Amino acid sequence: MVYLASSQRRGAGRCYGVFVSGGVMAMMSESLERAQRVAETVLREQLDDVVFDRVLVKPDMDQFDDDDGEYVEVKAIYEGRRERLRSERTSQLRRILRERLLDAGVTEFPVLYLIMKSEWDRHPDPA
Repeated sequence: MVYLASSQRRGAGRCYGVFVSGGVMAMMSESLERAQRVAETVLREQLDDVVFDRVLVKPDMDQFDDDDGEYVEVKAIYEGRRERLRSERTSQLRRILRERLLDAGVTEFPVLYLIMKSEWDRHPDPA
């Protein structure tokens, strides 16, 4: 799988990295980069007071779906407390993200995870 990552730490410039592990890359890198930009923009607009340590975007495939449905996984690692992301603030994120991805030509359905940095540091995704 491929992860495209962006870091937005305070005082640091934006940096991107691509993480590759076993599996077939379903999305072209251009589409993956568009998904990355859209995810970052939506998160920044909708949660402007939250600092995101990084945003990881990767294509994946639902192995339990008869049609082998592709989707795009978005993991947003944020600093701060969980209370800042109450459901009234986050309930529309997936819908907005889906609409913006479609507008950008990314047809894969987004699956969004909002993860506290302290939780991520204890149990990082092995990618």
